[in-house]
Amino acid sequence: MSRTVVAVHTLLAFLLPTVLCLGEHKLRRNQTNAFQVFDIFADGVAVYTSSQDPSLECLTAERKEYKPNKKVVYTWNLHGNPGSENETYVVEYYPGPSNDTVFAIVNHDKKHPTLVKLDYSNNKNCVVANFPYKGEVCILWVQKAYVSTFPQECVDQV
Repeated sequence: MSRTVVAVHTLLAFLLPTVLCLGEHKLRRNQTNAFQVFDIFADGVAVYTSSQDPSLECLTAERKEYKPNKKVVYTWNLHGNPGSENETYVVEYYPGPSNDTVFAIVNHDKKHPTLVKLDYSNNKNCVVANFPYKGEVCILWVQKAYVSTFPQECVDQV
């Protein structure tokens, strides 16, 4: 095997876990209950995202409606780069095929629901989830009140 091939494989081995939500494959954890997380999270700030999309750099969310175990609605605010236009999305979540998944409907487009998987939550102040946004995106969310004090265990799950 050439040095180039070995170097590429080594580089990928170190980089892929930082690009995708692979914590669930590395760490032993219990299945996350999506609606328990929604019960805890009235708001959220994306402190990490696997996407290079600048609009996700200052992503925040506010819960607008909550019906336990049935439906939750958040408004996502994508602030992006200075000088760029802010984007707002209304995201409705409904129970998925398992406790750790939900169906998401963005901006009332019921014809195109997407499946979201919540990979981890400490059931206090953080959640790691995979969202289909311009491709598959891993996001580490924390509640606004904990944005500067969330535990390392949350980062370890990404």
